[in-house]
Amino acid sequence: MEVTERLELTADASYSSRDRCVQVLYDYLRLHHDPANSHSRRAHTDMSARLAENGNPQER
Repeated sequence: MEVTERLELTADASYSSRDRCVQVLYDYLRLHHDPANSHSRRAHTDMSARLAENGNPQER
């Protein structure tokens, strides 16, 4: 699955630039977290740690 700019999962999503794609994925990982999905949990935990290291801690 891919992530649209509206942060929805879809079969195909395209972006005008790599930077925009990265921003959407970053937002998806930061804002959407499925605790039942072990891959999602790992990505969310890693993203939260990186944000905290950069002085931007997020609530869990």
